[in-house]
Amino acid sequence: MNLATKSVLITLALGLPGCATVIRGPNVDFQVITDPPGATVKTDVETARSLRAQRRHDNRERLGKLKEGETHVPVYYGCAPTPCSFEISRRAEFTVMVENEGYHDATVQVTSGFGGGAAGSSVAGAAASATGAYVVSYGVVSALSSAVASIVTLGTTTASSTGAASAATVGAASVGVLVLGVDLVSGAMLNLRPNPMALVLIPSDQPLPDAESAYIDTEEKLDEVLLNRAAGGDDPGETS
Repeated sequence: MNLATKSVLITLALGLPGCATVIRGPNVDFQVITDPPGATVKTDVETARSLRAQRRHDNRERLGKLKEGETHVPVYYGCAPTPCSFEISRRAEFTVMVENEGYHDATVQVTSGFGGGAAGSSVAGAAASATGAYVVSYGVVSALSSAVASIVTLGTTTASSTGAASAATVGAASVGVLVLGVDLVSGAMLNLRPNPMALVLIPSDQPLPDAESAYIDTEEKLDEVLLNRAAGGDDPGETS
């Protein structure tokens, strides 16, 4: 895999830890990473502000205070360009539409439930209900970010004493336990799946993958998909 591609997938993966849980409670940053970047992300969920505006519009209409031609235009959650994110309820279940000029439009169903982002609990279900793109598993994205983190840690350890490094490890573990404790108390253990949503987009002149081939759960498969895409998409697992 080329460095640019790995950089795109790593960009948001480095921010995966649950610190936002403590700050935002019932809400979470929904992150979308695409290869190539620059895509537009849309959903079918109207924003809270838009819903409030709808209620005000309805009240004014009921009271006969609307101006002639005044209408409510709903606003839906989304972001652009990828990599990007937006804050949404952990309880939300919605459809994500991803568009990028020159590539097939992608649609992925997002669900809400208990459990972390481990493979199987985060993307396995969503992969079967995704169309128009390859879905990269949480495990692969995490592995890429961990590789970068290991390089950083190695540099830190080399420049410091072993005792200091051990203390840092214990401190990191303590923070993880603290975050978990707050999550349990606040009820913020619900997670959106998949989150982050990492997609490999497919050029519009290439065939789409079948359901079994659309889920990327190893870095080797990711490499294969990217090479195949560059070669023109002749993978036997793809359909026209």
